[in-house]
Amino acid sequence: MTTAENILANLFLTLAMAAYMTTGALAVRYALRHPADNFFVKLRPRTQKLCVAGMFVAAAAAYMLVAAFGAGYNSDLDWYKSWGDYVLRHGIYDFYRDCDADYPPLFLYINTALTWLSEGAHISARFVYKAFFGLATVGTAIPLYFIVKRRADAFCAAVFTALYLLAPVNLADSAAWGQSDTVIGGAAIILYDFLSREKWIPFFAALLVAMLLKTQIILLLPAAGLYLVYLMIKKRLFLKFIACAAGVAALYVLMYLPFGMTYIREGKWLFLLDIFARQVGHYPYLSVNASNFWMMMGLNDFSTEAGIGAVLKYAAYAATTAVSVLIFIAVIKSRAERGTKLALMLALQGTACYLFLPAMHERYWVPVAGVLIIALTLCKNYRMCLYGFGMICGQGLNIVAILLAKYGMFQTYMLVLAVIVTAASSALFAAAAYRELFPKTETTEGMAQTAVSGGADDAAREETDGADDTSRG
Repeated sequence: MTTAENILANLFLTLAMAAYMTTGALAVRYALRHPADNFFVKLRPRTQKLCVAGMFVAAAAAYMLVAAFGAGYNSDLDWYKSWGDYVLRHGIYDFYRDCDADYPPLFLYINTALTWLSEGAHISARFVYKAFFGLATVGTAIPLYFIVKRRADAFCAAVFTALYLLAPVNLADSAAWGQSDTVIGGAAIILYDFLSREKWIPFFAALLVAMLLKTQIILLLPAAGLYLVYLMIKKRLFLKFIACAAGVAALYVLMYLPFGMTYIREGKWLFLLDIFARQVGHYPYLSVNASNFWMMMGLNDFSTEAGIGAVLKYAAYAATTAVSVLIFIAVIKSRAERGTKLALMLALQGTACYLFLPAMHERYWVPVAGVLIIALTLCKNYRMCLYGFGMICGQGLNIVAILLAKYGMFQTYMLVLAVIVTAASSALFAAAAYRELFPKTETTEGMAQTAVSGGADDAAREETDGADDTSRG
């Protein structure tokens, strides 16, 4: 492509992100200012349902259309095809020995099914992968809509779900790129719902499925893990939590066994540790094209295998651990509504890991988008919504920049813009989240009254949650 075409493409994408920000700002402002007298609530219930269904159908059509154009990200889709072909022709027993794969078993089963479908129906495998992950993204918006509707209202649910479906980061990752990060975003949405309602068996079951789809889900969970330990001690749930955790670990190992029969026959019983290390430490670099702190410091693709790179890697682990602990402490100390502070916890945790951990890819923030939308809905803070949309656009620019590099288009402008937008939006969002968790009071007397009423409110919420859980059971 010529330089002029590159400049026009960069300009178009920048305007597209600006259009998303403007549309989101106007829609959210209207939804927040007119919660009870908007046009949506004046429609008949059946018409409301038809409008929501139409939104999902239109989104599915848009994602399919995007999937039909472009080759996607060549290397990822070529790996998918080679893995599917290998399993179809040679089975799964020697898979991890013969294939350089860093994906878990459940994803490989799905990938093999998609490869079989493309070969049987004589459809391009690239289109099948991209279309599937695009439609899966639309599917993840369904639980998002009902969770938000239950916690807010139908109009807010429709508005924020539409903004999730239109999010550049989701569209670019799934239908344009051909990746599965949005599926993990759907798993994060479901995990949030079960965690906020304290449905422990479904929570651990969903966690198992998410881990077997993509290990990337752990980036959202350090503070949540501390929160689970805190609840286990506080509510004396030792037996239930330990049994659930043991069950998850056993089933996780069991799903890997068929893929490691060769290792077992050779007496390599700890093969799973090698596979897991391959999944979480496949790229020894401070950043792998992620618009995070390390790229901002000019250390993208900086090796962490020795020297200063290794020192920075362990410093990054220590810093992220400290941030995770601070997020956990803030959540348990906050008197905010439980669902709100848990959504903020997951959004802040996923963002912190993406910004500071080494070896982050440009796509690793994508699973945060769903829980971020939930947090924005529950907080009902207009400025916070703008910061959240900025994070979504920044990550969208990052993914598109790397994707277009495959087509020979220069990416410096978009990467610089992605780093600036991501850093500024994340910092502003973190500050706004702190104010949501710990709102200021005007006087000492007001603080005391808030503390008393907050305790009463917490007790009332616990009773309400318990009643809701009983009625659902």
